Amino acid sequence: MISEHPFFGMGVGTFMANFSKFLPDSNISYAHNCYLQIWAETGIFSLISFTVFIFSLVYLGIKNFFASQDFLLLGLLAGVVGFLVHSFFEVNLYSLQLAVLFWVWVGLITARMRNEKLSRT
Repeated sequence: MISEHPFFGMGVGTFMANFSKFLPDSNISYAHNCYLQIWAETGIFSLISFTVFIFSLVYLGIKNFFASQDFLLLGLLAGVVGFLVHSFFEVNLYSLQLAVLFWVWVGLITARMRNEKLSRT
């Protein structure tokens, strides 16, 4: 799927419908790798955008942790990193409940970094 449509993918939410064309005898419903499924459905540009966002969040979070020694922030970052590592083996960002959990986590990290930045000024 990726080799046929590497730049823009085949469409959001179309992995299950299109995969049977590439491997007709299989009963696979998802990629078992969130990043490959993002690439297959929406293309390399969205995958790069997502990974740049994640690396920026983690980088700024770690930088903020070293400046503030806020262990709650470190725990939130560790949780998000663990969640994203697990995404190499499962498509947890495609589950509504887990996607909401992920974005709430991202919001908590962002709010914690902002509060630490405001308290230092």
